[in-house]
Order: sequence, then C-alpha cells, then structure tokens
Amino acid sequence: MTTQMRVCLVDTALPDSVGSMRHYADMVERALLEREDIVVSRVCVADDVSQIPPILRTAKHHSQTVRHAKRLSRECDADLVHILDGSHGYLAKHFAKQAVVVTVHDMIPLLQSKKHFAVPRPNMISRLIVRQAATGLSHADHLIFCSESTRSDFHQHVGKSKASDSVVYPPLESCGRRIKNRDHAEQRICPAETPFIFHIGNNGFYKNRVGVLRVFAMLSDRFPHKLLMAGPEPTAELVLLAKQLGIDKQVQFVINPTNEEVFAYYSHAAAFIFPSIYEGFGWPPIEAMACGCPVICSDGGSLAEVVGDAAYVVPPKEEHLMADALATILSDDLKRQEFIDRGYRRAAEFTLERFADQLDNAYMEASRNRNGIAWRRASIAGNSSP
Repeated sequence: MTTQMRVCLVDTALPDSVGSMRHYADMVERALLEREDIVVSRVCVADDVSQIPPILRTAKHHSQTVRHAKRLSRECDADLVHILDGSHGYLAKHFAKQAVVVTVHDMIPLLQSKKHFAVPRPNMISRLIVRQAATGLSHADHLIFCSESTRSDFHQHVGKSKASDSVVYPPLESCGRRIKNRDHAEQRICPAETPFIFHIGNNGFYKNRVGVLRVFAMLSDRFPHKLLMAGPEPTAELVLLAKQLGIDKQVQFVINPTNEEVFAYYSHAAAFIFPSIYEGFGWPPIEAMACGCPVICSDGGSLAEVVGDAAYVVPPKEEHLMADALATILSDDLKRQEFIDRGYRRAAEFTLERFADQLDNAYMEASRNRNGIAWRRASIAGNSSP
C-alpha cells in the first residue's frame, strides 16, 4: 500500500505579491512537486489589507492570519504543516494535529526591537507581534534556518528551542544564463553602449541603499559607468542624497522590474554591489553570480557565508574599501574574470534538487519529533524503499 506524506504549505504572502517571501513559497512548492512520496497543498492565510489605513495594516494582517490559520487547522488533513515565514511563528501553536515545520528567514525585526541597529525600534504593537512570533516558534517540531548566521542569531537572542533545526539554503531558479541582448530591459535603462553598475533592493534600512549611492559617488568621476538601482520607488531621502552627492544625473531608478528584466540587468552589468547591513540569506548576490556578474557585497549577517570566496566581501561601514573593490573589478579584466568564474561555481551549488532533499530530511525529522517514529517511506509504482 502506498503511503505518501501529505504536506500543507502555509503561505502568508498574497498570490499576486512580489518579494522574497512569495519567491520562497514558489520554490518550496516547486521542489516538493518533484517528489513522488509527498502530496503537497498550499494555502494562503493572508488577506489583502492594502485598503486599510497604514497605521492599522500590520495589526490587521497578523490578526487575520491567525483567524484563517485556526480555521485551516480544523479543516486540514495534512500530516505536516510547513509555515513558510517565521515572522508568523505564532501560528505554529494552532496546528496541534500535525507535525509543524517553520522556516526562519532572518532575525531583523527582533534585532531591531533590541536596538541592535542604529535605527528606531518598531512601534509597540509591532514589537509585541515580533515577540509572539519568536516565542511561538517553540511550538514547532523542526525549524529551518536559511543560513548558519540566522540560526546563530536565533540561538543567541531567543534561546535553544525544543524543536530540532537545520540550515537549508534556498535554491536558485533557472536564471543561470547570460541574456545576450537587452530586449527585455532596453526601454528602461541607459543606452546599450553605456556601462552600468547594478543594485537591487527594497527601501528597508538594512538594504543600505544610501551606502550604494555613497560608494558610487566615490568613483563617479573616475569611470564612465551609470548606476542602475532596481526596486520600489525610491524614498525622497534617497533622491535628495543623490542630488547632494552630485550623481543624480548618473543614477537611474528602475521601479519594480520583472524577473526577466532583473536577469537582463545582472547579465549586462559591469558589477553588482550589495552593501546590506544585515541579510538572513541574500538571494541577489547568488543570482548575479549565476548570470556572470561579479559581486561586491558586505559581510552583513549571512552574506559572507553565502557568497564564500566568490565575491569581494567588505564590512558595510567600510565604504572606501568597497569603492576600492568596485574600482578593481571595473579596471582589472583578469580579476573581474576570476570573480565571474568563481561566481558561476558558487551559484551552481544552490540547486532545486539539493533543496528538495534537505526539505525532505527536515520533514522526516519533524515527523519523528512529533510522533516518536520516522515517517514510513512510500512505495511508489511498485518500487519499494529499502
């Protein structure tokens, strides 16, 4: 008799949303659909709160996810629930009938609440939600961390959970190709003959977009390159800083580009710069490497761990050193090619197959922790597992 594990993915990102949480959910689903011994379903427990006054959105979002998760827990017949975003870790306690796995992407909200960064703390309601999410993770049977750095931060600031845990790096999708022309991007960027440096990121303080501008300004009179910054609409402060640095004519903001456009930018950029203050994983440097773009990044959070020796790695506050590294990439063809080659090799390690195997191991561990025994492997199409 065939026995397949029924896995329910609990998604907290809306189906039409953009960003890393939606991307991660898609990658998990894609990985599991390749496995014959797992039956996967996916349920979004979030509501669209965009029409609610901004001051109320955070509280409304989290209260609605709890309501939908409680209903799901009553109706769900899965053997295991995978909560895909640890910032909703408080949901774990509502799934008493299933083994529970939670992915913890980063500890940014908790660290910010503890004044770890030189930015204001979140408001009181947000701090309460952050604490509930962190303590709620104790109800999981297994925690997946996206990096050793994130696991270390969790153990230091939250404590050792009763749950087992593992580090599972997210995979890359099929972006490992150089796009030979600019058909997907030429309408939105500088002319094809103009060299450019690329950055992508949101306006969160930890992305350090102001640092990108300052580093570029140090080189703007030495190289003919433009700076292309992709992401949401820039803040007024960011636009003002570009003017104050005298580089506003050399900087172009591309608002919410498509994935295909982003891959085109990676493929044609002279270099990719990513001076984040903190990352729980950090997809963009690996994506850039897969597209043959040399990377200069910070060592914030997980970044040094993730890129290995395949990028120039500089502390985020050492902007002059980052500018020197960028200048080396722009002026030394041999060094540039060396980092391109290293990047290809590093990016090739982040496969969907490896990701699927490690997810499977995490699910087996969660099942063992919840039920006291390991899940019995399926017998598929007459092929019995040993």
